[in-house]
Formats: sequence, C-alpha cells, structure tokens
Amino acid sequence: MCPVADSLWPEDLSPGHTKAPATILRKQGLLLGKMTDNLVVGRVVAHQEQSSRIPAPTMAPRVSAPALPISYFPGLSGPALPISYSFELVAPVLNDYAVELFSVRHGEKLYPATISSRLVKGGTARTPEKFMGLLKTIFNSDKTKNIIQSLLAQSQAPV
Repeated sequence: MCPVADSLWPEDLSPGHTKAPATILRKQGLLLGKMTDNLVVGRVVAHQEQSSRIPAPTMAPRVSAPALPISYFPGLSGPALPISYSFELVAPVLNDYAVELFSVRHGEKLYPATISSRLVKGGTARTPEKFMGLLKTIFNSDKTKNIIQSLLAQSQAPV
C-alpha cells in the first residue's frame, strides 16, 4: 500500500456542503419506503451518456467510472461532462416492477440540474433548495400519487 505522504492528489477533495441531486433523491426514495412499509420505494439509477463512455486502459483494473480526459471539463476545452440519472418508483413485491418518474441531468457542477419527464412537469433548479421545491411539486402531483397508489394496491398481500 502506498503511504499517504507519497500522494500527489490535492488534500482538499471533500465534496463540500452542497447537497447533490442524487443524494437528495436517494434520501427521498428511502423516506417513501418508510411511508409505504417498503411496498413502494424510490430508486436512483445512474446513466452514463454515450459521449462520456471512454474505455479503460487494458492494463488498469476496471473501476465503476472510467477515467475521463481533461477535454471533458468546461474551461479546459471540450464539452461538459453530462451526468444523468433517473428516479424510479419500484414495487419490490412485484418482481421489482419499476416506473421511471423522471430523469435528472447536470454537468460536473451539481447545479443547475434539469428534471425532465413524460409523466410530470419538470424544470431546472439552480440551487438545492429550488431542486427540492421541484421535487415536492412532482411528488405531490396527482399522477405520482396515482402511480404509488396503484403499486401499493397491487403489492398488498391478499386477505
């Protein structure tokens, strides 16, 4: 194992205090599970866009995220790194049946984050607070409530 003293990485790699959209979504997914006795949960699924898929070197062990060239970061020339994920409503009892409620996309900076959906109205949030406001509107929409109620009804044990 390499001693930390030999590290060439900066010491200040902490994520900071800004709440990442994915972190907010995972927490809301867990809270939905608690509210429904885990009959319906929220799941965050990360997507790697085609333009950011770069094969890992053959000599290096494969890790969860491939290395990206500097050209993918704004200000250093090249397009911004698109980060996207979807938020799904999942019914574990129904063989993990899932309905994608919306998707979220942002660059290497967490905000602005754009929510898009075929089911509910999305929008763009420039701060974590605005993002949570958009989520509250989406989660409280009639369409979302109908989907959750339908999944709950189908997931309950027969009487």
